[in-house]
Amino acid sequence: MFDTILVPLDGSDLAAGALEPAAEIASLASGRIHLVRVPDLPVHAILDQLPGDIARETEAARTEAEASLAEAARLLTARGLAVSTSIEEGPPAHGIARAVADTGATLVVLTSHGRGAVARAWLGSTADRLIRTLDVPMLLLRKGEWRKPKRVLIGLDGSERAEEILAPAIELARLWESGLLLVHVVPAPSPKSTGEAGTWLQHQSLVAHRYIHSLALKYRAQGFDVHAQVPVRWDPAQVLQELAATDDVELLALATRGLGGADRLLLGSVADKVIRGAELPTLVFRPRTEGSSTSRAFREAAVTPVRGDES
Repeated sequence: MFDTILVPLDGSDLAAGALEPAAEIASLASGRIHLVRVPDLPVHAILDQLPGDIARETEAARTEAEASLAEAARLLTARGLAVSTSIEEGPPAHGIARAVADTGATLVVLTSHGRGAVARAWLGSTADRLIRTLDVPMLLLRKGEWRKPKRVLIGLDGSERAEEILAPAIELARLWESGLLLVHVVPAPSPKSTGEAGTWLQHQSLVAHRYIHSLALKYRAQGFDVHAQVPVRWDPAQVLQELAATDDVELLALATRGLGGADRLLLGSVADKVIRGAELPTLVFRPRTEGSSTSRAFREAAVTPVRGDES
């Protein structure tokens, strides 16, 4: 699945932190790596409005980018990996997207510029733009030492779109021999809701349990160590963040655009909050599926009980 893994670099040690996990995935998947740089045009050259200065600064930036790409490629090639490189022009997000299209990349691995403090709300403009526009999975890494995940948390909401994260997440878990934690958060009604809300919640919880545990049984049959949870909480984003902070979860995976409506919680503002607030590596995918369909597995869960271990 991951034949070509694209790694955007910018000459910083932070960006270079994506090389090790990308190399690990490429080695396990028998894939190749493509390294891309989009050289920055110095601000002072633009402000000075001097064509000669702009040309010299641009050439210097390109030369530096080529040298750094060549060195990174040399180190990866020495590990037996197939590596290609390219220099792109224009805004970084546009250049990276162009390289993804040109190379047919099936995974992008990059280090995001997440910040500390309470909100941790800034991914960096380039990563933020790519999350919203690329239609290939992206592995977003935080600053720090990389380690193979023991367990992958996959957030689902019963929609076809949300389920599109399953293929890349399951493939990474297979390569890394990681366990799975499948989570479907059922939205709790307001304390002021009527008795009808309680009946609705009971029904939604039952269907969600059937749905998530049917998936758990499916992946257990494939040899995965799978846990499943169906929390009932008012704030789905907070639930996912709390679960992502547990000791055995080291990768969060979810799609990045949802169906809208109270019963389709994962994407849009909830996913945005989770991705920006998570402190661990995050696999994100902007779904290609159009429309607002529930998944086949969810529809079946609405009418067919699932038996078996639901732990």
